[in-house]
Amino acid sequence: MRFDNVLSVEWMLALMVAGVLAWGAVLAFRWRQTFSEAEPMYARWRELGELEAHVTLEAFKPAYVAAEAPVKGTHIFAAAATCMVLLPLGIWFFSALWYEVWTLTGRLEVAANGTMIHTFATFIFIMGVMIGVLYSVLKRHYEHLPEPMGAAIRRLNAEGRAGDSA
Repeated sequence: MRFDNVLSVEWMLALMVAGVLAWGAVLAFRWRQTFSEAEPMYARWRELGELEAHVTLEAFKPAYVAAEAPVKGTHIFAAAATCMVLLPLGIWFFSALWYEVWTLTGRLEVAANGTMIHTFATFIFIMGVMIGVLYSVLKRHYEHLPEPMGAAIRRLNAEGRAGDSA
């Protein structure tokens, strides 16, 4: 029985890039949609009595976008896109470095490029890069968590009341 490759490496890379670009386009659309929803949501919450009279659209819009924008998805996208760029370059650099170390240590057959030791070390390197990227992206995400919309509305309502009493 013979199994032919369905897709070549070049096609797989092209599909991967196309997938990331499509993902980025969906995120851009969701960001744009969030900006365009701010004014109708302002009118709706004013109509429901959730927002007090002193809260302006200019004060509401940044709070709405910060609370409702796809920030988490954007951070995940940034991590994936960063890994997609860093990993091929990193693997190339790691293999070149491995070859140099292998040459300097006497060219042992068991540690040549393509052997099990080299493949396992490359796998560990890839995991290290991905964990490092995910750590930095998640750290940034949780350090800059957006304020929930309910809390933003309470804050906007309270800012006007505090300004009246001062």
